[in-house]
Amino acid sequence: MRLKTELHRIIGLCAGLTFLVVGLVALWSVRRFHRVEYVESRGAVLAHVLRRVCVEKLEGPNPVPELTEFFEHLLGPGGEEDLDLVSAVIYDPERRVLINVGATSREHDPGEAHVEKAYSAQDPEAVEVESGEVFDRWSKNGEEIVEFALPLVGDRGERLGVLVFALVRRGARAAFYRTVLLMFVTGAAGTALLWFVLFKMLDRRILQPILVLSRGIEAVRGGDLSARVEIYRHDEIGTLVESFNDLIAVLVERDSLQARLEEANRLEEAHRKLEEAHRQLKAAQEQLIITEKHASLGRLVHGLNHELNNPLSAAQNMLPPLEAALAELRSQIVPPPAGEDGAGEDSASPDSEGADDGATATEATNAPAQEIVGAADPTTFSGSPSSPGGIDSARLREALDDAARAVGVLERSIRRAINIVHDLGAFSKLTTADLEWVELQTVVDEAIAACEPEGIGQRISVSVDLPLVDGKPLALKAFPNLLTQVFVNLLTNSAHAIEDTGRVRIWAKLLGEDRVRIEIDDTGSGIPKENLPKIFEPFFTTKEQGKGSGLGLALCLGIVQKHGGSIGVKKRWRGAHFVIELPRVARLEDRDPFASGSLAVTSTTTVLG
Repeated sequence: MRLKTELHRIIGLCAGLTFLVVGLVALWSVRRFHRVEYVESRGAVLAHVLRRVCVEKLEGPNPVPELTEFFEHLLGPGGEEDLDLVSAVIYDPERRVLINVGATSREHDPGEAHVEKAYSAQDPEAVEVESGEVFDRWSKNGEEIVEFALPLVGDRGERLGVLVFALVRRGARAAFYRTVLLMFVTGAAGTALLWFVLFKMLDRRILQPILVLSRGIEAVRGGDLSARVEIYRHDEIGTLVESFNDLIAVLVERDSLQARLEEANRLEEAHRKLEEAHRQLKAAQEQLIITEKHASLGRLVHGLNHELNNPLSAAQNMLPPLEAALAELRSQIVPPPAGEDGAGEDSASPDSEGADDGATATEATNAPAQEIVGAADPTTFSGSPSSPGGIDSARLREALDDAARAVGVLERSIRRAINIVHDLGAFSKLTTADLEWVELQTVVDEAIAACEPEGIGQRISVSVDLPLVDGKPLALKAFPNLLTQVFVNLLTNSAHAIEDTGRVRIWAKLLGEDRVRIEIDDTGSGIPKENLPKIFEPFFTTKEQGKGSGLGLALCLGIVQKHGGSIGVKKRWRGAHFVIELPRVARLEDRDPFASGSLAVTSTTTVLG
């Protein structure tokens, strides 16, 4: 029933507002008519008659007495009572009073606005109207008056003066009240009738169908899904009822499907648990394989420490005698040109100490050197290239220079290999006492120099952009040889991935005050998406057999983790992009990253977006 009460309230409010708006508009219209138009129409008719009479009298021989008698007759007891005339004043063209009949609460003034307008009016039939309230002027009985001012113009167009007369509103106000009362009664009756008709229409067309639908909803809420609403209409109510019946049908069908849905949910849950168990089993299997790979890597690293140390040490010990032999060979076979006698001695001076330390080895190698050149007289080898059997001394000197440079490269490479093997062998024994301050630029330069045989710096350009710290190159407290090996491995992979010419970029930025991020990318063939999760696994490689062991990135991971950092790879549509984050002062891990199973937990590849 609340809907019915609300409907009553809404219809009543709408009808009341309609009555109020229409009543206000009608009241305004009636008031305007009675206060302005009604009085003005009576005054306009009277003004026309009075103008004609006044013009006749003013053109006669005795205008003043005749006009005075005329207006006194109109205002006297025997005059016309329906005119409601209160007063009449005639001014001559000089604004002097000719006659003044009747009385008001205030005297008339020729300087008042409506009188001035009448004097200046161009139309001889003009009538200026003004309410007496404007001049605070009322009738003798205190009634509201309306004043009319009109010009008096003779037949020949001469101005004879201005007539001002006042009418009382008595009769107009009574008519106004009667009209308002009639409108109020009529409007109230019409509003009540409108409210009754609207309510009956809305009750039959809207309220009753809604109540029937509400009873059907109550039945469904009580559990009776067989309830239906029997209303057949081709409008919004009919659509609502049809939707309700369709909804009940859907609910019935839902109940029939509920059991099957629950059964399907149970089967889906069982299937999900089975897939989860399978995934965990597969992950455990892959983790076991990774653990075995790292165990093999640990055994390999510790075994290589002993097996490679001895031959590398022997190769390093043979370098000083080799350098001394090359210097002796240069001095014996290719003497310096004239004017350069001291040049050979000066150039050989850096190796003099090495030659002295390995004198026995030098003597042992002198004889084979003489046999190689045929033990001929030295002057024979300094002949001109055109002499029969002669040797080009310039080409021989160039070959010896190349050999000397090769020996230098061998010495640096062997020294670095020995240091790497030593550091890898003692990986778990490294402590903070073994850390050294090293400039990151130096580490990168050494790695680039070590990779020159692979084409780095030649067919493959390298750009390096490292930040400064307080105006100085960025420095890290780390294991320099191991850190250099990380860059060597990454640059080597880039060189293998770039077939012809290409580019490698290395840049870094500070992360706060205690960490640095280093990024390396190239224009190579890139890493297939399916291989990204496995690139840091030991022995995983996509290179041809004999060209890669699959240990380079695994060693990089172990070295970076030994410093307390992380390494990851970004997805790229072309080329490879590695990201390394390191503390500026290495935080050592207590365990050996290359020991058995030590990398099993931490070797998962970080694939960056």
